[in-house]
Amino acid sequence: MKKILFALMILPVAALAAGIGVVFDPNSIVSFQPSVTTLQIVEQQWGKASGMKSEENGVIVAQWRYSQVDLLNGVNAARVSIRFDKDGLMQKIVEHRHITDANRKEFDRSALGGFQPGITTASDVESKWGKPYWVIYQDDGAINARWLHLRSKKNASRVEIKFDQTGKMLAVVENSDLASEI
Repeated sequence: MKKILFALMILPVAALAAGIGVVFDPNSIVSFQPSVTTLQIVEQQWGKASGMKSEENGVIVAQWRYSQVDLLNGVNAARVSIRFDKDGLMQKIVEHRHITDANRKEFDRSALGGFQPGITTASDVESKWGKPYWVIYQDDGAINARWLHLRSKKNASRVEIKFDQTGKMLAVVENSDLASEI
């Protein structure tokens, strides 16, 4: 009887959650090393890629993604794209998105005035705003990092900053209010 009551109590809570894809730890990409990590190693840790795209010379871009929405715990979604050579060795991370309620929090856009190209680092920005929700890795080693603050379902702020391969700020690529684009 206790098991039935427990199941009846849990059922409405379980109905509040939905998800797509197999959850993996997108933060574990820091352990993946170009020319060392193989597609097989990534698949052992994260499961089979949800998509693969062939490029020239046998190169493939593999993508892993999942999304979960839970009314109790909020949003948790990730998408990671990694380029592998014809032998299955990692060449580079192409894109990394990890959206959680924690990295969609409010940030003070007025801090942009204190960020200085060539001086401010990605770590400096993260210490003020937290981790970006989206990072794009350029072929030259530079990265574009994007922060998002959702104020409502149809109102948000987005800032994208480009950093060089050493992590120093190059430029603000985007500083915008998004209305009804979301």
